[in-house]
Amino acid sequence: MQWTQRDARRSRPYTTALLEAVDEGMMDKDALIQDLLGYLSEAEVQDFVRKNDLMPWLEDDSEGDDE
Repeated sequence: MQWTQRDARRSRPYTTALLEAVDEGMMDKDALIQDLLGYLSEAEVQDFVRKNDLMPWLEDDSEGDDE
């Protein structure tokens, strides 16, 4: 079974609306990113970064400095 845009609209209406607003130029993506990061807790942002392997160099820093 293939996932369709209609399925996305039904299961995630707010997400879909935000993405469409950005695509249509009705919302600034940089402002949206800033707002979302400000809304999420630091732990949620950290979890997102780790799960998506966005900043692997930060993981090296968190392992401790024994130098």
